[in-house]
Amino acid sequence: MPVISRQYTRGYIKGEPGLELTHPELDAILLSPLAKAGIKAGVDEIMISHIVVKNIDTKMPASLSPAVHKLLRKNLAYQGLMITDDLQMGAITQYAKQHHINADVLALKAGNDMLLGGNYQTGILAIKKAVQKGTISQKQINDSVRRILQLKEKLCILK
Repeated sequence: MPVISRQYTRGYIKGEPGLELTHPELDAILLSPLAKAGIKAGVDEIMISHIVVKNIDTKMPASLSPAVHKLLRKNLAYQGLMITDDLQMGAITQYAKQHHINADVLALKAGNDMLLGGNYQTGILAIKKAVQKGTISQKQINDSVRRILQLKEKLCILK
């Protein structure tokens, strides 16, 4: 299954997750030959890193930022799965702790379809409450489930 992961940024940026990028730096990553070719070729998944892109979202890591996800969906017309990097990484656990929020809810609300490494013991309940309150729409959940099932069907995982 083809995936563009945060690793494709190697050679375009240096640093660890939590790095702050400007819009031109992000453009260099998203519009890199590899990223453009992957999206054009119909890559199945993009893993969203925890970098901070100040000119797009001054407050949230990319993996939690609706603005970054909108850029991928609208500007680059990406229709595949978006998946977080590990939500238990320090950049995210510190952000969630400082802002008294659940990272799993923010990650889904931002536009991720699948979450890696979240705290499922608290995350599932928090997500359920967010859907009940309307913080995360049922449509968004349905769209994510549809994308996941489409990929499973493509991979012949569904019978």
